Amino acid sequence: MGQLIDSGYGYDFLPGVAQYSGAVVARDGYSVSRVRLTQLVAHDVAFELIGHHLAALELPSTALCAVELRCPEPFSEEGFADYNERYRSSLTHLGVDLTGPQDAPAGSPLARSMLCPVVDPPSDVSLHAFSYVSPTREIGPGGLVPLDRTFVVSGSAEVPEGRSTYRGHIVARGDISQTGLRRKTSWVLGELTRRLGAIGADWPAVTAVQAYTGRDMGALIQVSVQPMVGGAVDWHACLPPIADLEFEMDCRRVGLELSLAPTVS
Repeated sequence: MGQLIDSGYGYDFLPGVAQYSGAVVARDGYSVSRVRLTQLVAHDVAFELIGHHLAALELPSTALCAVELRCPEPFSEEGFADYNERYRSSLTHLGVDLTGPQDAPAGSPLARSMLCPVVDPPSDVSLHAFSYVSPTREIGPGGLVPLDRTFVVSGSAEVPEGRSTYRGHIVARGDISQTGLRRKTSWVLGELTRRLGAIGADWPAVTAVQAYTGRDMGALIQVSVQPMVGGAVDWHACLPPIADLEFEMDCRRVGLELSLAPTVS
């Protein structure tokens, strides 16, 4: 297992880069729930919506552990850095601690996936879904108990994190042949497998896998991805958030999945 850090409320996280962690995993006595919005909610009101939802559940803002965002189009590296400052400001306003423990680097403890829809993209970065931790309890008339050891692994595209630039490190950059796309998917699968191992999990524990690409990779996903992850893959027609990237994946194991019709847009 990797060096996990206590977020301060209900989950540990795998350190990643300044804007997000590599993964989050619920602590004993807590479980991750995911809320998917029935329509996108623009960035400027999205975190207010999250705060209201958590408050209605009598949970602190620090219960938020992951967000899934949608963008108008892939960013330049400079534009991506600018957006991340805006994102961090929103988290700070919500009450998420970005300073980090004394013996760990500062950065967001939240997991994050950030994609660009190929069809009907939003006009601004918007919220698609979010996840939070809450004390484990029985749910529903049947007394069902959420899954144990729940987690969310951040999205990864075909480039290492934490480099001074992305462009010079993209796997098979510009190569959209079957060979190039296979190299990209292989790298992403390897990185997600590493993150799973770092939180003490593996592919059989995963309850949902999402793949994102604007390329026609149906056969490649069937042949290369599904056998490794051991189950169905939800394929979204989306691009990763930085120009020249082609393929991204994330995965999760959550105890409860909900749909929410927002009252703001």
